[in-house]
Amino acid sequence: NNTVALTESSHFSPKTSLNPLSIFPPKLLRIHFTLRVEASCSVCLGYLRDPVLLECGHNFCRSCITRWWAELSRDFPCPVCRKTSRRRALRPNRHGFWGAVDPLCSRFFPTPPLFPFPVDVTLDPTTAGPEVILSEDLKEATWGRPGRRWPQGPGRFDTDPCMLGSQGFTSGRHYWEVEASGRFWTVGVARESVRREGRILFKPNAEIWGLQKYDELCVALTAPSNTFVPLRSGEIGVYLDYEVGQVSFYALGTRCCVFTFRVASFSGERVFPYFCVLLSTIKLPPRA
Repeated sequence: NNTVALTESSHFSPKTSLNPLSIFPPKLLRIHFTLRVEASCSVCLGYLRDPVLLECGHNFCRSCITRWWAELSRDFPCPVCRKTSRRRALRPNRHGFWGAVDPLCSRFFPTPPLFPFPVDVTLDPTTAGPEVILSEDLKEATWGRPGRRWPQGPGRFDTDPCMLGSQGFTSGRHYWEVEASGRFWTVGVARESVRREGRILFKPNAEIWGLQKYDELCVALTAPSNTFVPLRSGEIGVYLDYEVGQVSFYALGTRCCVFTFRVASFSGERVFPYFCVLLSTIKLPPRA
């Protein structure tokens, strides 16, 4: 099963019907993809270039971490674990194995683009809570009194104006974009088992990994307390890596990672795109 998943999520030239992955034995493929994860920068998702090591032990491209910290004057957090670091405490890391893995990758496994596996996300009307107005194409949700009654299912959020995406995931890497505007909104990923009864907004929730906007303040929904995120625009990219257990958020204006959740495991449970629109609107890109 692991080999199939890796094959489906990998890139090869459209000019040939031969998938280059097929010439390698499964054991080598597993080793390769493990190395590729370890040799990747969590900010740009590409292979480490001029790698530097933070005090917490995480590696990044020097240019990526410098850009990620550009607007901060003190308390420089790691994008992965959020541990603060002194700005000048960047140590060159020349003892990694990315130099050895890159020649193999450059020939048969090209460095994945920044957002490699886009999915067409639509909103699930059977999960939409009260005071949610959905567009006919299910690509937009706005806070307000709906003029149309959508079919209501047992999975509906019964109190808050929240909803899930129509498609869930139990494997693979996936990316989607959303434009959020207004006073209070949430964009992220939720477990299928997320609680849908009663008030869930503005509370830490171990079943949701998301960014939440309060007027001018944006936070990540971390527990036991929220974490400030330097996000100015509501144009967001969401990247989910199910096997690694990672949910990352990108500011589309700068193409920089603003926050990453490291999940121990999704435990095989299906996860869904998650949205909330209180005094706000979210828009998903139209179908290609």
